Amino acid sequence: MKITAVKIRRVEGRMPAELDKCDLAQGMRHRVPRDVALGYGAPFTALKPRVTEPDGTVIKKAIFLTVETDEGVTGVAGPLHLPDAESAVAPFAALIKGEDPFDTARLWHLMVRTCVSPGPAEMKAVSAVDIALWDIKAKALNLPLHKMLGGKTQSRLPVYASSVATAYKDGDYDLHEVADYVRDIAAQGYVGSKWWIHRGPSDGEKGVRDMEALVRTIREAGGPEHRIMIDCWCGWTYDYALRVCERIKDYDIYFLEEPLLPAQVDTVGRLSQASPVRLSLGEHLLGAYDFLRHMSSGFSGVFQPDPCWCGGITETIRIMGLLSASDQTVCLHGSSVPLCTQVSAAYPIDLVPISEYLVNMMERAQWFLRYPVRPTGGCLEVGDAPGCQMDVNEERVERETVNEL
Repeated sequence: MKITAVKIRRVEGRMPAELDKCDLAQGMRHRVPRDVALGYGAPFTALKPRVTEPDGTVIKKAIFLTVETDEGVTGVAGPLHLPDAESAVAPFAALIKGEDPFDTARLWHLMVRTCVSPGPAEMKAVSAVDIALWDIKAKALNLPLHKMLGGKTQSRLPVYASSVATAYKDGDYDLHEVADYVRDIAAQGYVGSKWWIHRGPSDGEKGVRDMEALVRTIREAGGPEHRIMIDCWCGWTYDYALRVCERIKDYDIYFLEEPLLPAQVDTVGRLSQASPVRLSLGEHLLGAYDFLRHMSSGFSGVFQPDPCWCGGITETIRIMGLLSASDQTVCLHGSSVPLCTQVSAAYPIDLVPISEYLVNMMERAQWFLRYPVRPTGGCLEVGDAPGCQMDVNEERVERETVNEL
């Protein structure tokens, strides 16, 4: 089998407006610090609202990568988080044409070593190509990806509700709505919930109190079994993070995600050792070397690699082996629920005890997918369709452009 073509598909169709939940009214999770003078507690940045058509739909677009072979098997990866996908993927397309798609390890090294020092865009492109190659291999053998990785060790994955933009209004959380939401998702079977910070170092002691009030509300509404996760979006300092952790330690936090920039390797490790609350990181790490650096710095907690960003299936396997050997905990970052479900299923629950589902985003994120994955009874069911489960639902594609690289 040989690779004959690499293409970028840009698809477009209409989606019910009610599925577009992260709109201007609800805002978005990004409370990225605007500058040091303004402080780290900037409010969530609202998304630009989509225009609702007279029929109650919004225009939805997505980007997919396809890799074709001379035996008629096509690999698919997407939707891609690469607006300039053609430019990002083109160098790797030239490298893999004419190659055997089963040679994933060799082709991965060829792509990465050609980059020398790949950044986020390059690693996302490498990831997409690698995923498409694994998709070809699995489809050629008529197997789901988890079979290619050793088979299921979990058939149903416990899932937490990643609560993007929930109950957040005018720069603050409505704690009554927070409590109602937690009770509702607990009743649906979700094992926990994750919330985005709305306060930072510039808010001082009031910010610490507000964070404690949010966590206390979640714990009281969810009960003792509800797992609480807080996403800091790399927006705090060491001192402020330690102050908040000391204040909320009695609420049994499952993890505090990325309080510092991941590039602050030594400081992150020092905070991990000093904090009474378990930390997590990983979605912004770009390969096994990055994970190893954090482990060597003393970091121990929850690791969150994203197969679509960290180097694809080939590198995720290496990362998972590294983390398993050092007895870490893994919760894959959920940019692609179908793919992450396939990968997570191949590992035992002591390594991967929990999965992420972004409740306000995944319906639209999976709109063009043939095999979308949704929680039922607080778990994600592991599908058995051949491949990586990223195929396009052609019935939803109304317009498209295809660029061969």
